[in-house]
Amino acid sequence: MLLTQLQQKENFSNAENVLASYILGNPDTALRLTLQKLADAAFVSKPTVIRLYRKLGFKNYSDFRLKFYSELASQQKYLDDIDPNLPFGRYDSCRSVARRISELMIQTITNCYGLILTNRPSSRLQPASPRQTVSLFLPSATALYGPAAFRTS
Repeated sequence: MLLTQLQQKENFSNAENVLASYILGNPDTALRLTLQKLADAAFVSKPTVIRLYRKLGFKNYSDFRLKFYSELASQQKYLDDIDPNLPFGRYDSCRSVARRISELMIQTITNCYGLILTNRPSSRLQPASPRQTVSLFLPSATALYGPAAFRTS
């Protein structure tokens, strides 16, 4: 994915790193700029812009911008799909509310997993040192299955 390549900056020159950082830091502006104006805004040369989009596998700047736009739009839609504040209506039954909350949880887990796959830091993971605290937040079994599932009558 293009966004991942720009974030990882593998095999980028110093100027290409600067350009990638500018593009990721100012995506809306970068999309509107011509090749020359992007180079000027990022304080790099026009050939640096050309080298970067070719290094990323694009034949021309228009193809690069189109792919960048589509990935940004896809990522934004991906993040906007979840509305935890309105997963159900005022007059929904308890069963409907429970079903919709479970669907929201499944969608959230699926979306998080997808983000982990696309933003995988590859070999940059470092094991936690003994002084670091790693916290995991998980729903309780009672929240998932309800208290009735654990009654001993």
